[in-house]
Amino acid sequence: MAEELKNTKPRTGAVKTTQTCHEAGQLIKKFNADAVRALQEGSPVAWVMVSSMMEELCAAMDISPVFTENYATAAASRPGGVKMLEVAEGDGYPQGICSYARVGIGHAMLRQQCGCVQPDWPLGGMADPTVILGSTNVCEPRYKWYQQLRRYQNVPYFCGEYSMMRLQSGVDPAEVESYVIAAAKKEFLRCKDFLVKHTGRKFDESRFMEVVLQGERTRDAWWKCEEIRRAVPGPMPFEDMIGCFPIGFMYSAYPESEAFFNKLYAELEERVAQKKEVGPVGEKYRILWGWGIPPYGYLKLFNIMEEYGAIPVFGTSNTCYGKYTHDDFGSFTDPVERYLVGQFRSTNHGMAEANAMHVTQDVYDVIRFAKEYKCDGIVMNGTPSCRFRTIGQMAAIEMLKESTDIPILIMENDMADPRAINEAEIRSSLESFVQVVDTAKRRREGN
Repeated sequence: MAEELKNTKPRTGAVKTTQTCHEAGQLIKKFNADAVRALQEGSPVAWVMVSSMMEELCAAMDISPVFTENYATAAASRPGGVKMLEVAEGDGYPQGICSYARVGIGHAMLRQQCGCVQPDWPLGGMADPTVILGSTNVCEPRYKWYQQLRRYQNVPYFCGEYSMMRLQSGVDPAEVESYVIAAAKKEFLRCKDFLVKHTGRKFDESRFMEVVLQGERTRDAWWKCEEIRRAVPGPMPFEDMIGCFPIGFMYSAYPESEAFFNKLYAELEERVAQKKEVGPVGEKYRILWGWGIPPYGYLKLFNIMEEYGAIPVFGTSNTCYGKYTHDDFGSFTDPVERYLVGQFRSTNHGMAEANAMHVTQDVYDVIRFAKEYKCDGIVMNGTPSCRFRTIGQMAAIEMLKESTDIPILIMENDMADPRAINEAEIRSSLESFVQVVDTAKRRREGN
């Protein structure tokens, strides 16, 4: 089995620009190693879905989280990831379903077949879970995936019935916030009771408030890094932030994460002051990654863009959308409500502006960030196995055309299945797109 895992596509990750971003992978490996050590010491480990409202809860109860979707992104660019996809597909899971789910199920199947996690698996594999924490939030494959895991992982399973997704166009967040928070709090407390029962850990409200405040500080430090990236030339490309994303989004409850973003900000300040450029030929065109999950199995595509001087200066995915804390946060004495309100407002940060423009929040984000980061072109990525982030892209392009004349390229590359990548097509599409961007930029500048 170990030999089979080695016979896979070679790694095709991106070359990073900023020094601090090289440390992101090491920090994530450290968090994963913490979970392995916790398991060895008899402490609980939870497999957790991102955007599940359980990240800070696990931190406060000293339960080591393992984020299965994040593991799938790492597996996509490392030997062994394709084997996990193939094993899941061999048991009847088709390529049309989420590739994150197929990697996670394939990992669980191999774990069952081998009797233990193998050291040559991507990142050394995932630590065995004490509990599995699923969620209905975001998309349906997530909770069905974790239901299926019980065929291979005989551990207690919780599924949170959260509804913290982005609101539909035309809805005023202020009018529904109290209802959404009340429903989310009910599920949050249900999860807390589940964890107390199945892990033996206790929930301390004051400890949870400390964790919530730490998460806010981390996310605000992250947002400072996003704000400074508006500089021209851009100090850090999008592929660097892709590597930092898990630290801010999944591990915000830990002091090391805040320290990481403070260090990154200091480096970005220095790069801006020195006007350091990205890529082998410098910044000719500023590109926004406008919609869609990046192809983690082929992040090299961003380096290909940079060969043409097309620098991906920002992306509407893998980003912190704005300052996380709010003026009225001091009025929330209940840490659970404070935490959930922060999540809700962050998710629906641009609803008022989107409603005023009669567009969806996703479209508003593209319009907003393209303007704020002075972008010359927009790249969108359709991911065949992710309906949630692909359906609606063509309609979004029509909305965008009514608001901006910036050229748009739409590609198709799966997020965690490198077999869906065609480098020749990528290069051809990008070369043609850069020519269109150049013509449009010259026209705007009157040349």
